[in-house]
Amino acid sequence: YALLVAYTNDYLQPDDMASASGGLLFVNGLGAIAGPMATGWLMGVIGPGGFWVFILALMIVLSAYVLFRMTRRASIYSKDEEYDAVAYAPVMPSATAVAWEAAQEVYAENVDDGDETDRRAEELLDRD
Repeated sequence: YALLVAYTNDYLQPDDMASASGGLLFVNGLGAIAGPMATGWLMGVIGPGGFWVFILALMIVLSAYVLFRMTRRASIYSKDEEYDAVAYAPVMPSATAVAWEAAQEVYAENVDDGDETDRRAEELLDRD
């Protein structure tokens, strides 16, 4: 579910993200209801191996859909064009002061001087 929401949001405007997430949550709920029912029925017909047959069928359908969709829409990031990436250094809230300083240095080293946000970040880092 989380991966589908993230992928869907890559192609949406911010105003449409909440309604799309609601729709995906509804579809996820339908699957949570129908999946166990279908699996139980198939296990009753085939036996315990019906569980694996059901999983196999789901993976085949999902793979076919993914391959179909890959042929219908181009990626949002072209291999030829660059997209803006933000420097990122993960730091836990409980990290030591040394870890915070190291993360700030990593960010400061990767800052592009042409961006207003990056200039503001540099000012904040210089202030410390």
